[in-house]
Amino acid sequence: MNEVRYQNRLHIPDAAYDLAIRLGVKPQDNPVRVSLEQTGRMKRNLNSEAWITFTAAQTISTRACEFDWVANAGPFGMISARDALDHGEGRLDVMALGIIPIARAEHTPALVRGELMRYLAELAWAPDAILANPSLRWRGGWSGRNNRRRWRRRDCGRGDSDAGQPGADCDRLRPRSPAFGD
Repeated sequence: MNEVRYQNRLHIPDAAYDLAIRLGVKPQDNPVRVSLEQTGRMKRNLNSEAWITFTAAQTISTRACEFDWVANAGPFGMISARDALDHGEGRLDVMALGIIPIARAEHTPALVRGELMRYLAELAWAPDAILANPSLRWRGGWSGRNNRRRWRRRDCGRGDSDAGQPGADCDRLRPRSPAFGD
């Protein structure tokens, strides 16, 4: 596995490598996934005054753009929600008693794009993916503003494709960060 990490290291900018190290990556370790347990509160909708308490478990892959988040809420955890990205397919479901669908997101390119954005936003919780995920590609170039060097994540596993499709022009989606010279 160190060979994979080493090969990947050749294709990412020093700033991204340094960020991964600052976030706790140890090059000798090679976790395949990160597991998290969460508790929190969320609103049913933006206009609601009431908060719902939930518990959740999440796994984030460090080798592919994949995650699985399962939350339980309500009395005895009777309501469950699943938000996932698995093999390029997004999933967002809410169920009662684990079998009665309450809400289910339609499988669209927009759902996949949203799930890819969530995966990228949560890289700080799975920083090994910055170095070990071969689907994350980086490119460097000069910015038009202030003539500064800018590095961007180029793609996340779906390949370059037509506009509007997952993976298309993903550079616009990456948050700007001083760690990348923005």
